[in-house]
Amino acid sequence: MATLNIEGRKVKVDDSFLRLSPEQQEATIEEIASSLGVKGAQHPIMSQVNRGIADGVGGLVDLINPFDGDEFGFSTGSAKDGLRGAMEASGVEVAQGEAEGFADNFWRGAGTGAAGMVPAAKGLQLAQRAPGMVGAIAQRLAPQAATTGGAATEMLAAGTGRGSGELLEQAGAPEWAQQTAEIAAPAVALPALGATARGAGRVASKAPGAALARRTAQEVKRGVLPMTQQGAEEVAAERLRGLVGGEERAAELGRRIEADNDLGLTPAQQTGDPNLLGLEAQAMRENPLLREALEANKAASRQKAATAIDATTGDVQDATGYFERRLDGFRKSLNAQAIWVKAKAGATEAGTTPNATETENSIRVVDAIQGQLDVALKREGALWGAVPRGAKVSTDNARAAAQKVTDSIPYAQREDIPKAVSDILSADVYAEGATVNDMHGAYSKLRQVARSAMAGTDQNKNRARIANEVAEAILKDLGAVDGATDIGRKINAARAYSRALHETFDQGTVGKVLNRTIDGDGTIAPETALGRTVGRGGAVAKVSAEDLEKAAPEGGAAIGDFLKGRFAATMRDASGTYTPKRAREWMRNNSELMGRYPELRGEFAKALQSSDSASAFAARAEAWIKLADKSAAAQFAGTRDGKAVLSIIGADNPAKQARAVVSTARKDPTGKALAGVKAAFSDHLIGGATSKDGALSGKGLLALMQDKQMQSAMAQVFNSGEVARLRRIAVQLAKVDAKPAADVGNVMDSPANKMVEMVVRIAAARHGGSMGGGSMGGSIQTANIFTERARKALRNLTNDRARQLLLDAVEDPELFKELLRTPASIRLAGPKKSRLAPYLIGAGAAAALE
Repeated sequence: MATLNIEGRKVKVDDSFLRLSPEQQEATIEEIASSLGVKGAQHPIMSQVNRGIADGVGGLVDLINPFDGDEFGFSTGSAKDGLRGAMEASGVEVAQGEAEGFADNFWRGAGTGAAGMVPAAKGLQLAQRAPGMVGAIAQRLAPQAATTGGAATEMLAAGTGRGSGELLEQAGAPEWAQQTAEIAAPAVALPALGATARGAGRVASKAPGAALARRTAQEVKRGVLPMTQQGAEEVAAERLRGLVGGEERAAELGRRIEADNDLGLTPAQQTGDPNLLGLEAQAMRENPLLREALEANKAASRQKAATAIDATTGDVQDATGYFERRLDGFRKSLNAQAIWVKAKAGATEAGTTPNATETENSIRVVDAIQGQLDVALKREGALWGAVPRGAKVSTDNARAAAQKVTDSIPYAQREDIPKAVSDILSADVYAEGATVNDMHGAYSKLRQVARSAMAGTDQNKNRARIANEVAEAILKDLGAVDGATDIGRKINAARAYSRALHETFDQGTVGKVLNRTIDGDGTIAPETALGRTVGRGGAVAKVSAEDLEKAAPEGGAAIGDFLKGRFAATMRDASGTYTPKRAREWMRNNSELMGRYPELRGEFAKALQSSDSASAFAARAEAWIKLADKSAAAQFAGTRDGKAVLSIIGADNPAKQARAVVSTARKDPTGKALAGVKAAFSDHLIGGATSKDGALSGKGLLALMQDKQMQSAMAQVFNSGEVARLRRIAVQLAKVDAKPAADVGNVMDSPANKMVEMVVRIAAARHGGSMGGGSMGGSIQTANIFTERARKALRNLTNDRARQLLLDAVEDPELFKELLRTPASIRLAGPKKSRLAPYLIGAGAAAALE
């Protein structure tokens, strides 16, 4: 789609409009204008020229008229609007709206140039009176400026200027370039007015006096140098922006550059951009001195990196030595504690050692019981001896009970009747009463029969029942049941004592020990008395101990000593090794017995606890020593050949291993141990990233630091700031290793500033055309020759300076950064505009001299 501007109205047409002939396009435009109700211009070229004249003359009036605005409360109005209205009223066509395209802008600019011819010519006349170079040039140019050819040339230059500005705008050039193009073209018309740029140069060279010549040269230099330097900077900057891919990328890379960086990297190295690195490499090839300086800088960067990485100022030997001393002290301390705890446990255990053997304690207990039995028997005999045995007592109750049993017993069980019962019924001694002695004898016999009938495995309960019933009847006859008679009371006392004696010495454990048992159990030898009774464990042991101590209380000490012996035998085996499991099992088996002897139980428990503690501490100490020998610090200290770090990163959990090493190192009050650990890591990084030829590699450093094991370990050894610093050094050093682009061409081989080149080429073309002999072909050919020479001269003007700027920038971060930076907007101020003309004169002269 194309857009047409028809008297200020924009109309879009399809692409087929562009393929029409000029006559068809003009007809189409008039048709569209007619349909819009707009009267088309009959002379479109002159309408643009007339609009330029109106704007130029009216603008000059507005410039010097202070009342064209409303600053003073009233306004005369704009002269430009008044002139356009007057022209239209008198039938002169004036273009409306903004000019579109190069052609419209060219003719409108030509009109503006024509409008300016009168004040320009007048200005040259006045300038002839100025001293120095300005006056000399004005005297040369003023006569020609007033000629028809001069006026035509001025109009052509002004039109070219405005058209060039439009072209630059369409090309996306910044506003300052458009403004400069519009200013430059009319200025170039000055050396083209008959005398040409060569004439202007000859005028300057013929100025009277050597001093005047030198002054003229200085004035020209002051005018030309800023523009030349600016042009060189722009060319150099454009070269860099072109290499990196545009302004946004250039600004981004510029932000990466720092004048003061850790490794002294060059600007290109800091950016890491392959093309900028390629430019640096090309600069090194073109400039041997620069190459030598950059190679030295690269070596210095690697050395700075190594120094920065190893900046902990620690010694690995400080760390390993501290760890070894600490481990040795730990071992000695644990061994000393183990010896002390063992000695304490031994003293406690000694309280449970028996004073006599088991045999000795058994005999003591039996002897004590026997002694008590002897005393009891004597007492029993005395009590029975007090009973009047010859006295007569009734036998009625005994005979009645015997008769009853005999009458009621079944025939088959008649053998169950004891003989003593039958004797009571048949013996004459019991017929009419009997003596106490006979009746007590019968009583004792029947009780013995009853006990025997219930003893053993072949018990006869019926026989025991008959014997006990008749025995109770005899007690009634003796008066012992109710104690109503003196004889009965004495008998009861004797009987009670005999019963107690029997229960104590004739039954259970004591009966077995004294071989007095009648229950069928085997007897026990005195030497094994305690082993076979108290030593059996469980409830039997408890009952046995109670029986023995009941019979002989003084035997309790021997029983306790016996128990100590049994406990001691379970605590240690024949080799003296502590066996707590056996001891605790014995305690469980004798829990009821230990309940009878709480003091012994407490001693045994205390001995067990003390021995357990000693044994456990010894085991822990041994384990701790083994663990210490395998600890992270011990492994770190035990490595050789600078492989201490491998003991950390080679562990299953490097972070935990490193944390343990650092925790131990922090206990060194001098701080040397921790510095030594950091030094080990620094040495590992430097050694692992150094090539065979001794060059420290940034990529190698990054690879080591990006290893997961290394990362987790370093996070424990170094703080976050130190890790970030090491990573920054590695990243910067990697930039030293970065490879440049294969080929970026020469450092500087750029055409001159496009805007300036366009202006100079226009001037050169006009001058060359005027020398072409008048023919169209000659003019074109000569114009082309001068145009090419002008372009070459201008390129030489900026190329060397731009190249030197780039060579300087390779080593200068601030300059490099400045060249990458692109101002958002540049507007030419008045002084800059006024200084442009002499530069163009100089450029035109250079082109002409070519």
